[in-house]
Amino acid sequence: ARHDGSTVSPHGYRGLTASAFSLPWRSAVELYRNCICGSTLMEFFSNRRDTSERGQLRRAIFEKTLASIVENGISKEEARNELIAVLRSGESHLLEKMGIRVKFS
Repeated sequence: ARHDGSTVSPHGYRGLTASAFSLPWRSAVELYRNCICGSTLMEFFSNRRDTSERGQLRRAIFEKTLASIVENGISKEEARNELIAVLRSGESHLLEKMGIRVKFS
């Protein structure tokens, strides 16, 4: 038996074992670990995406804004990171340098 407090995957290797499934109304991932005590531990994660009309509109605005920033020579990954930074903190020095207003107070 291991005494370092770690867990072991149910398949004998270190790390997480994932099982994904999708139903017509829900997608989810289950992660399994075996505790050194012998119990199998499971975490369940489901999609938190807002699929309402308002959520779809927000995603469409995000994608349109992302495309506009990419058209100005910023990589898609960096543009996405900057937009997420604005959503989290209300600030993006890069976007402000590009003349894109990010503060509305």
